[in-house]
This record gives sequence, structure tokens and C-alpha cells, in this order.
Amino acid sequence: MGKHVVIKEGDLLVCLGGGYFGTKAARLGRECKARTLIIDTNPDCAAREIANVVLTEPGTIKAGQVSLIVGDATEILSGILEGETPKWIIPAAPGHSLGKFINSWLRAKGLKVASGGDLLTEVLAGLPHRLVLSADEKSGILISSYMEKGLRCKTDCSQFGICPVTKRKKPAPMYGLLEFSVSEAVDYHKIFISRQFDGVGGVAGAKVKKTLKYLASLTPPYSLAIGVSCRCHGILSLLKVEGN
Repeated sequence: MGKHVVIKEGDLLVCLGGGYFGTKAARLGRECKARTLIIDTNPDCAAREIANVVLTEPGTIKAGQVSLIVGDATEILSGILEGETPKWIIPAAPGHSLGKFINSWLRAKGLKVASGGDLLTEVLAGLPHRLVLSADEKSGILISSYMEKGLRCKTDCSQFGICPVTKRKKPAPMYGLLEFSVSEAVDYHKIFISRQFDGVGGVAGAKVKKTLKYLASLTPPYSLAIGVSCRCHGILSLLKVEGN
């Protein structure tokens, strides 16, 4: 079991993506006797090999069971959040899967959502340049890290002050830096803190549900930043939301 997050028997884990990290999450969920649901559009994804059952829609999951549901993550996760609150949501699909989910969720509410890439200049002004791995104006997505390109983190790293690979000092957690960089650049923002366990990052389901409730109360137009970050790495989506 991970050192930083305790997963209890019967907890509901929802994983967006059934690839490499989704498979790791599935193994962890089974080991901890959680109720693990993997969502992927590919019925033959890597996590299929360890799934106990393949579903076409959410159903009852027993403790220790891994279920794969084939379908659209936005629709399925939205339905789940209307009822039970997952203990952890694991964004394991390529790219900013949680950002994509919230983007699609807003669109499903009938709102127009566009990239906020033109806001990147102001966001980057508040973030140390050497920590920026990429900043794409077209998509409005920024990736930041204390790790340098081409290098990999040490397995199960628990050092917060200095990176054991690069020896680079980490005076502040990445989620704090992202919070600072977007605070005056957008109207609203939410940086989800990713808790690490056995090489997999999870976001508290209650935090996601609370954020959706808050977004539903907002009146467009507004600019929005949605990020997911641990102490060392982060990904950020900048969006512009308009009404019908």
C-alpha cells in the first residue's frame, strides 16, 4: 500500500483510462480490497487483463473487485458523481484527463468552452521559467515540473526538499506555484492536489464533486483554470466559458 494515502477496504476508486497507470491503479485497488472502476473507450486496454468483469454501464462493484466499463468517461463519471462520491478519482488517460472531463462537463451543460491560451503569458509571468516543460497556446495547456526533460523520477520518491535525481531544490510545492501563477490571471481556478500512492496519483472525489457544484453556480462569461498537481509536477488547462 502507498505511503502517503491510505485506501481502505470498500473505498470506490474511479480511474479515467485503462493504460499503464490505469493498470497500476487497478492492481492497487485489488490489493487494498477497494471497489475499483476503470473507464476506457478501448475494450482491449491493458487493464482488461486484470479486470474481474467488463460492463457497459455502471453497476454494483464488490470489495476487491476490478471492473472495466467501456465508454465515454465524461458521461459515466458524471453519472457516478450524481450519486456516490468516489474516494479517489485517478486521471490516468493521456493528457490532462481531469481537465478534459471538466471541459466536456461544461459543454454538456450547454455552455461554450474555448481555449484560454491567450492567458498563458500572464500565467507564465508568475511561474519560474525553468520549471515549465511546455506551454501550448492553441490548447491552453501548461505542463510544469521540477524534473528536467528526458529524466525520470526515482521510484517511490519521498524527498520533498531536494530532488534526488537532479539535486534541484524544491522550495515550494508545485501546486502552490500553480495556484500563485493563475490567481490573478483568471476569474476562477481550482488546482486539485494529486496524492501519490505506489506511482499513481489520485484526486479526492469529494473535491471534484464540490468543484462541479461550484462551477454550476457561476454565470458566464468567465475564464477558468483547472489544474492537477502533486508536490513536483503539474498540468494546467486554461479555459474561457461563455453562455448559449
